[in-house]
Amino acid sequence: MGAVRFYHGFATAAFGPVAMATIAAFSSKNTGQNLSLYSSATLIGRALAPTVGGIMYEIGGYTSVYIIAGIAGILALFAAIWFFRKPGEVEDKEITQSKRDEANELTFFKKLRAVLTYRPLLLVGILDACAYFAYGAFEMTFPLYAKQLGMSTGEIGILLGVQLVGMVLFKPLFGRASDRLGRLPMAIIGLLTCALSFLFLSILKSTLAIIPLIVVYGLGFALVTASTSALAADVARRGQLGASLGILSTIMDIGQTLGPPAIGAISDTYSYSTGIIVLGIVLLLAAIGCIIALLKQHPPTQLV
Repeated sequence: MGAVRFYHGFATAAFGPVAMATIAAFSSKNTGQNLSLYSSATLIGRALAPTVGGIMYEIGGYTSVYIIAGIAGILALFAAIWFFRKPGEVEDKEITQSKRDEANELTFFKKLRAVLTYRPLLLVGILDACAYFAYGAFEMTFPLYAKQLGMSTGEIGILLGVQLVGMVLFKPLFGRASDRLGRLPMAIIGLLTCALSFLFLSILKSTLAIIPLIVVYGLGFALVTASTSALAADVARRGQLGASLGILSTIMDIGQTLGPPAIGAISDTYSYSTGIIVLGIVLLLAAIGCIIALLKQHPPTQLV
């Protein structure tokens, strides 16, 4: 089972950046919108999977769950083969051109080093890591904090479900807005929205106040993540789109992994409110970093 789980994780990690790079490569002016549609589709799948898996387990046990998962994977494979099918003559020309290009390219390790040391991409990765650091920590902290304030398990589940629906519906719209208005301005608005939501959550103890704040935080998070993937595609060097999005995904995962233990330790030592305040400060600092980057792109004299 360990080997199967490793293989599954490896395949999942390989699929994400390649799928995003493909979407970005096919997109000309609507990169943010198209990447956000992909992200929303992913969120829908992740939301439905536990429910479908639970139903199938009740019907036929573990075997039926894995059969359904296998069928879904095979259907996705055939869909990808159909989507990428090309006439033989066109494919031969593209392969020939690709081989010519590869002869002039850097070796794999030099290319990887170039991506890892490319500052614009690393800055986008740090921004994404901050957003997912807060998201991962908040997913762990909020249910416990809400329980402490007297909310029932059902109320917490409904609230988080409403937040997820809001993210799924609005993310493509935010991606489209980032195509029109720019990535950094949208990311700044999203980060400030999330930071203020956390700061108010730590102060206001009323259930009636928490409900809109959770929804607003979800929309702010959707604003940030709708911008960062497209921004990574924008700053990626020619021929390094897949590697750039792969690095971004890795940095994002690191942030999401570190969030729960770090904020959990702070919450245990002090309180849940303190942990949420720290999350707000992290996102506020990220917003300040984005503002500095935006001012470097467009000095104040150009903004007047």
